[in-house]
Amino acid sequence: MVTDEDDSDIPVIDPTVRISRREMRIAVMKAVFACMASGNTAVECFEQHLREFSQKVSLQMQDKKGKVENDLDFIEKLYFGTINSWKEYIELLSKFTNSRWNISRTHLIDKVILTLALHEIKTMESIPVQISINEYLEIAKLYSSPESPQFLNGILDRTYYHLLEQGQVSKIDKFFKK
Repeated sequence: MVTDEDDSDIPVIDPTVRISRREMRIAVMKAVFACMASGNTAVECFEQHLREFSQKVSLQMQDKKGKVENDLDFIEKLYFGTINSWKEYIELLSKFTNSRWNISRTHLIDKVILTLALHEIKTMESIPVQISINEYLEIAKLYSSPESPQFLNGILDRTYYHLLEQGQVSKIDKFFKK
């Protein structure tokens, strides 16, 4: 991705290159992190951190209307769903950390990654569980500590099985075996 010389924080998007779901997940992760760190409202953070990104997604895909709506819907559902369910997700995830390392000791970036992955697993039926987990583990490799992916994988794995047993997720991933 090329950046504009005048403002290096705002990416210039080549209209011939599709923005990947990973790039969308990273943009949402950064916005959720900023929101949780700042204490601003979800709407304020969306406007500040994701509105322009969403517009660029829309502009670069204007010839494929259905896909634009799906991508914009993905961004908004992931962002607002994670923010709105934050406390519930943190409470659930805390059940699956060990006694030596509870969720309150976890870095904010890891909590954000965990909650995004959990929201995607719970609510986005069309995305296989393993894809969601792998995507967020790859993001953790880029934005968190070297130990985080293994730690996060263990928590997400245990959480997924718990949700499956409780009937809170209906999608069964062929890569997960009991």
